[in-house]
Parts: sequence; structure tokens; C-alpha cells
Amino acid sequence: MVAGVGLALQARLNGELGSRMGDGIAATLASTCVGLILLLVAVPLLPVGRRGLGLLCAAVCAGRLRWWHLTGGVCGALFVAAQGISVGSVGVAVFTVAVVGGSALGGLVVDRFWGGRPITTARTAGAAACVAAVAVAGYGAWSGPGTLTLAVLPVLAGVAIAIQTALNGRIGAVAESPWPSAATFAGVAITFLALLLAARPVPERR
Repeated sequence: MVAGVGLALQARLNGELGSRMGDGIAATLASTCVGLILLLVAVPLLPVGRRGLGLLCAAVCAGRLRWWHLTGGVCGALFVAAQGISVGSVGVAVFTVAVVGGSALGGLVVDRFWGGRPITTARTAGAAACVAAVAVAGYGAWSGPGTLTLAVLPVLAGVAIAIQTALNGRIGAVAESPWPSAATFAGVAITFLALLLAARPVPERR
């Protein structure tokens, strides 16, 4: 519940930053850099963080972790970018509910194919209720095709969050601590966003 409150605050801040900068991706890169700086200071100072980094490196070298297990930051970058792009238009409430709906749907698929958990009627009904909640929360906000696209974006971000959660959970289990997972996530996210910005065409000045 505390994380959910933090998520709403993060969405509001990143949405406002994206609106003021006029670039949701650049705003995402800026906010993620702040998180990485804090983690680069905190993780080496914590004994559990240093031990976790050692376990993580050993697992990668031994092949217990594949390279793609470390790519959760890409999904996280998509999620934070969605905040910077869509929150200013659809609002925090619609964004948050849409993310929850996407996470519920993505979680069903991830649990089925990665966790071996069956897709039961109860879990499917729960995911369907989340999707219905997206429609209810966003009723009246669908003012046009552009707004609808901005509301669908956090649903896709929610699916990405489900994948990211599975990958980060795998890293956390190996490292026996969430700190290396968080640092890896931030580093990969920043790299992905920087490459995305570099590959994007520069708008012509008038």
C-alpha cells in the first residue's frame, strides 16, 4: 500500500516534469538518473548490498542467471516513460488504475509461462475486474483518439511492470537482497533511455 502511494506521487512528479520539459522521454531519463545516483551511493555502503552484488556477479559468470534476466530495466523505463507522456493528459487516477489492470493481465501470463501457475477462473475474473475498473475510472476522459491512446499506454506499461517484477524477483532471489536488483534496473533503464533519445530524430528548428 505504501508503494502504491509512492507510485501515485511518482506518476504526478514525472508527469509534471514531462509537461514542463515538453519531452516525456527526456524527463524519464532525468528522474531515473536521480534514482541511480542514490543507489550507487547506498548499495556499496550497505553490507547486504555489497554481498548481493558479489552473489549476482557470481551467478552471471556461472550461468545461473542469463543476460536477459538483467533487462528488467527496459520494462521499467517504458513504465516511467509512460508516466511522463500520459499522466499530464489522463491524470494520476486513470493512469494508476490502467497500470493495475495491465499488471493483472501481464501477471497472469508471466505466472503461467514462467511460474507454472495455472490461469484459474478466480484469477481471470480478478484481472477482468481490473480491466473493467480502467474503463470506469477513465469514463469521461476519452475525449478523442489521442486521449484513448494515452490511456492505453499505461495499460501496456502495466504489462511491462509484470515482466519487470518477475525479472527483478529472479535477481533478488539470487542476490538475496533487493538492492542489487534495484541498481541493475536503474542502470539498464538509463542506458535504454539514452539510446532511445540518441536514436530519435532531432526536430528542425524554425
